[in-house]
Amino acid sequence: MKNKKTLLVTFALMICALAMASPLFAQEPADPAAKPAEAPTKLPTLAVMPLEARGGIAEDEAKAFTEILQNELVGYRKYTLVARNDIDRIVKQQKLNMESFFANTESVTAVGAMLGAQFFVHGSVTKIDTLFVMNTYIVDGNDTSIINSASETAESKTVLITSGIKRNAATLLGMTTTTTTTTTTTTSTSTSTSTSTSTSTSTSTSTTTTTIPPNQPLSITLSGGIVLEMLPIKAGTFMMGSPTSEADRYSDEALHQVTLTKDYWLGKYPVTQAQWQSVMGNNPSRFTGAGSLPVENVSWHDAQEFVTKLNQMTEGKRPEGYRYALPTEAQWEYACRAGTSTPFSFGSVLNGSQANHDGNYPYGTTTKGPYLQKTTPVGSYNPNAWGLYDMHGNVWEWCQDWFGDYPGTVVDPTGPASGSGRVCRGGSWISYGRNCRSAFRFRYTPDSRDSFLGFRLALSSVR
Repeated sequence: MKNKKTLLVTFALMICALAMASPLFAQEPADPAAKPAEAPTKLPTLAVMPLEARGGIAEDEAKAFTEILQNELVGYRKYTLVARNDIDRIVKQQKLNMESFFANTESVTAVGAMLGAQFFVHGSVTKIDTLFVMNTYIVDGNDTSIINSASETAESKTVLITSGIKRNAATLLGMTTTTTTTTTTTTSTSTSTSTSTSTSTSTSTSTTTTTIPPNQPLSITLSGGIVLEMLPIKAGTFMMGSPTSEADRYSDEALHQVTLTKDYWLGKYPVTQAQWQSVMGNNPSRFTGAGSLPVENVSWHDAQEFVTKLNQMTEGKRPEGYRYALPTEAQWEYACRAGTSTPFSFGSVLNGSQANHDGNYPYGTTTKGPYLQKTTPVGSYNPNAWGLYDMHGNVWEWCQDWFGDYPGTVVDPTGPASGSGRVCRGGSWISYGRNCRSAFRFRYTPDSRDSFLGFRLALSSVR
């Protein structure tokens, strides 16, 4: 019986072997040219650091905006995002101050290692009157260089949450998104619905002197041999603001006559990092590497401290009756225009070739130009007719005035007596072309700091 079972098993195995050898069971040979299955692409890791709360923004609001921004970035699947609780834990453990954190490359690299992050997002949310401004950056964790940046201004918190943050995230990742000028716009101060691309030129008249004033330029040498150059500006009358015919203007740019009765000097360039370092002994700037870069990441209060120290250092060396100060808004626009009435001191077209701004958003033309995503050494572009450089783009320039409505025909205006924001002029490396116009006005709370905020000096009469 046992032998019979053994024979049956052996017979069954033989049948199975024959069946497997049959063409019915033959497997298709492997294609030697076939590619092996590719492993899924590993996405770079991104940590969205807490957005800074500025102006009238509460910490809880900034935290909520940060979470919404992270959720928007997740949807694009361009990065693997570090979990929020991990980021919050490290921020708390390391007692990180977002205002100064990205100025220290070693700290950024160390935190990147803790979080396993190759890249970071950082930025701020500011409330100015009823406007909400969000500025964000993607930063390389190895050298803290900026990969991309985005800026959104919304007319309300609801608009920022429902559409502004979405647009900010898309811009930050280099994605396309539909824009709506009636709700959000980059660094704007109103909800103007104008979308005209007309290149019409202002026809307003100006009685400003159009040549360089006859007074002599003034130079002083700071410690370390750093030179500060000032150019003379002759008193005169001009039309401040923009005519209704100027494309993409804002309602707060009402055209009105202004007379300046006193000569003054204005900085040939924005204050540089070398000049700041010489006076203040530090460098707060986001973009570094050359002393000729404009100082940035300075608040209005910081600029005032610089002015105070500079006046102390130059006591007895300045022209009698003159002191360094921030220019008034009227002094700034008068000097910027240098006798012109066009949107820019060089004409009616800007696309990133004539000044450092976001050339993806040109003015007066459909031709896009460079977007450098950083500041450039002062004097990199042509000066205006009075020899002043960088009046358009590079860094916003703080003015002395509180922001307010224009008063109409006026002599030596100094702005309202109080307010919530200080005037900034000229646009910056991150600005759209329309926001670099001679007439464009913006404001930030005086404690605001960012990589596009700088200033230029005036030397004005105190008599």
